[in-house]
Amino acid sequence: MTEAEIKEIIDLEIVVDANGEDEVFMGWFYFMFETLEFPFKAMATIKKRNGKTEKHIVEVVEDATDGDRFKCQAYHVNVDYNGVLMKMEVADLMPIGASEEVVKAITVWKYWRSKGYY
Repeated sequence: MTEAEIKEIIDLEIVVDANGEDEVFMGWFYFMFETLEFPFKAMATIKKRNGKTEKHIVEVVEDATDGDRFKCQAYHVNVDYNGVLMKMEVADLMPIGASEEVVKAITVWKYWRSKGYY
């Protein structure tokens, strides 16, 4: 996706009618909730207790974001990591073989976060 396409999605699908911060947050919540399709595989950055990070393939199984507390700082999903269910932020995932909609949602979210809009 180009930067112009990403900006268009943000402007016309996510924050189009938002009046204030709370409505922007809810626009993001509904966009992500409606666009992500579960399950899908992803490369995840897993932080170990010793502080090091490792990349692992996980299965993303469901949404884990509480809409009442979602403040455009994090959007969480539950992933199956070696049989353990873990809550992870979508920005820490790189979809593998996922649908175009999932790739779109994660790409747009990462762009939003990278620009410091949250």
